[in-house]
Amino acid sequence: MPTTMTRLLLGCALVGAAALLARCTDPTVIGGELLEGNQLPVAFTDTLPVRFSTELLDPSQASTFDVTAAPFPVGCIDDPLLGTLRASVGLQLLERDSGLTLLGTVVDSIVLVLPVDTAARLGEVGEVVSLRVVQAAPGTIDTTEATSATPLRTTDVVYGTYSAVPPVASATVNFFGNDTLSVDSVGPSIRIPLNDQFRADVSSALAANAPLDTTFSFRDSVFAENFAGIVVEATDCSGALAAVTIGGDGGARFGVKIFYTRDGRQRQYTLGAFRPTTTDFKVRPYYAHDYTGTLAAELLTGAASPDTLSVIQSLDGLYTEVVFPDVAALSGQAVNYALLEVPVVRDGFVEPLAGLLPARRDAVGNFTSLGASNAQFTAAFRPEEGGTLTRVAAEAGAGVDSVDVYRFNLTSYFQQIAEGNVDPVVALLPAGRIQVAGRSLLAGPGRAEGPRARLLLATTSLP
Repeated sequence: MPTTMTRLLLGCALVGAAALLARCTDPTVIGGELLEGNQLPVAFTDTLPVRFSTELLDPSQASTFDVTAAPFPVGCIDDPLLGTLRASVGLQLLERDSGLTLLGTVVDSIVLVLPVDTAARLGEVGEVVSLRVVQAAPGTIDTTEATSATPLRTTDVVYGTYSAVPPVASATVNFFGNDTLSVDSVGPSIRIPLNDQFRADVSSALAANAPLDTTFSFRDSVFAENFAGIVVEATDCSGALAAVTIGGDGGARFGVKIFYTRDGRQRQYTLGAFRPTTTDFKVRPYYAHDYTGTLAAELLTGAASPDTLSVIQSLDGLYTEVVFPDVAALSGQAVNYALLEVPVVRDGFVEPLAGLLPARRDAVGNFTSLGASNAQFTAAFRPEEGGTLTRVAAEAGAGVDSVDVYRFNLTSYFQQIAEGNVDPVVALLPAGRIQVAGRSLLAGPGRAEGPRARLLLATTSLP
């Protein structure tokens, strides 16, 4: 039998659902006092069977990443439950501004500047991140077929290394104009000095462009033929990943900064990866996971009970498949309200993902968005329909006063399930899964103690 708390929760939810879902075919108890003796009975339950399983994400189904919306993770992190994650990024450099020739100049230094997004890091703040900058193999970055699980091919040429705790505070930096020197405060950045080999390689590519007096697009393609780009990758693993901003607000600060002296004056020039006046942007991430000997491997093989604990991990990692194996009881029912509630299990390693997205498989097996307010499931799942991490009061007998949960309003979808139009399956995916690093441990429906996943239903038997 449902608990008193369940009845109260579903009773309140039913009122909200009526306003949200305005389905003319769904019965409602609002105004029932005006139809004494004629209203249809509403049943509340949280006992419909639910099954969880942890599955591998297919990188080919990841949506195109928006380079201006989120940072890129770089480095290697050792997760005690999920094993090793390596994150690299390949960059094809562009001549951002006017062309540059280094003939007749004295190059003082060349530095790769990677603006850091401190809020998007994964792991502890004080952990060392070890990186190196290597030469990209020709054609490895500028390709449309590759996914974020396709390795970035490199040569044996190393241009620079970095091993330190990424900064979290702003820094004072000198800016050298044509005739001026200015000092400004900029956000935290990883700065990697590049060596003489990089200087020689990029000077050769710039020299090939020097005679050209034509469009940036043409100059960029010629430059790319002579300089295939760079790859930033991890050397050692630690307890953290850095997050570097290449587009968006960090785009102006990002790039290879060439500091040089000409005619006795210090100047600087930036090779970037994004040209604000065009759509040119050559960047490709690569993520590699090793789950050997971990809890994740046990969940994937069935050695550990997926109904006790399940995992969601971004960056081509893991998702949770939710199956409702016995929906026969919904036959002949109108679904007034369906709320999937999934508690979070905290292990103290990293914070859970801020949001999850429910999805379903389309006719060819690809994930498609599942919007609770859209019966055709062609709209994105909206924030007001759930999916964000929320702190709520725990149900009676859970052993705690409150718990972090993800809630998903699946009312429209469950009405379609009841009518036999869609399969009783929902995939829970990490929001921003191609760029935002993170993972969540979920309390499955079979968890022995404490809060567990459940489906809260309010239905009405149709006459």
